[in-house]
Amino acid sequence: MKLSAEQIVQNWEELIKIINDNFTGERKEKLLAMYTDLEDRMCVQPASSLLNVLKKFIHYGLKWEQI
Repeated sequence: MKLSAEQIVQNWEELIKIINDNFTGERKEKLLAMYTDLEDRMCVQPASSLLNVLKKFIHYGLKWEQI
């Protein structure tokens, strides 16, 4: 599936809104920091970014069950 630039931006904004609406405190801060750090890579190369996301989970001290 090929997404337009507008669709990528909309998807990104939706992800950030989901985080802002559903998380609080330190968990929210860590998620926003992680996704802000990965924004360019995830928007441009979404399929190859999974490994980077997993590394950031470890870096920011997040666990899957926290998400």
